[in-house]
Amino acid sequence: MNIMQAAKHLGVSDKTIRRAIHAGLLRARYPQHNRAEIDVSDVEQWYATTPIRAPPDVTQQRIAALERHMQALSSEVQLLREQITSLPSTRPGAI
Repeated sequence: MNIMQAAKHLGVSDKTIRRAIHAGLLRARYPQHNRAEIDVSDVEQWYATTPIRAPPDVTQQRIAALERHMQALSSEVQLLREQITSLPSTRPGAI
C-alpha cells in the first residue's frame, strides 16, 4: 500500500506515516523516487507497537472541555435569539 492508503487504513494522518518512515520505525520501499510502498503487515505491526494514540484520560479531558465549550456556546446562541426577538420591528414605512 502507499502512504495515503496506510494512513487511511490506520485512521492517522499521512504525516504520521511519513514521520515513521523517515525515523526508520516503518519500512518502506521506493520503486520510484516519489512513490513509497509499505507492506500491510509492517503497517499493522508498527501501529500495534507504537503509542501514537492519546491516553484515555487525556481524551476524556478533551471531550469534557469540548462539552463545556459547546454548552457555553449554546447558552450564548439562546441569549442572542432572545435579544433578536425583543428588537423593535423595522418594517419599511413604519414610523
